[in-house]
Amino acid sequence: MIIGKLLPYLLIGLIDIVLAVLVGVTVFQVPLRGNPAFLLVQSLLFLCGALGLGIAISAAIKSQLLATQVAMVATYLPSLLLSGLMFDIGGMPLPLRVVSLVVPARYFIVVTRGVFLKGVGPDVLWIQSVSMLAFAVLGIGLAVRAFRKEIG
Repeated sequence: MIIGKLLPYLLIGLIDIVLAVLVGVTVFQVPLRGNPAFLLVQSLLFLCGALGLGIAISAAIKSQLLATQVAMVATYLPSLLLSGLMFDIGGMPLPLRVVSLVVPARYFIVVTRGVFLKGVGPDVLWIQSVSMLAFAVLGIGLAVRAFRKEIG
């Protein structure tokens, strides 16, 4: 049941990522120095974790409005503010740097920058890869657990 809920959004997310990479490379001429297959696998892991977490939130919270607000506070804001995309993590106070360690977007941004700009792969980005694999397992695990409670 979870796979059926996950697959359409996973496909849409992967199409979005491929389009974003193509636009970045062709329109903005950002060099893609690394392995696109590695980037795609890492993107798949990140999307699985994020979508699993979204399914878990929607299964646990009955109101669509409340689920949207919880998802925004629990995922979007930390990803935007604590991932290193908008603000340098090194310049953050220590407590925020510690909190940023559990923000999966932080690792995805490191992978994206590493693959695009530095041409590095799993030999350098293995910590980020393991972190995103753990996020994917956690996200899907939470989705399965929350969905079982909803059915049962």
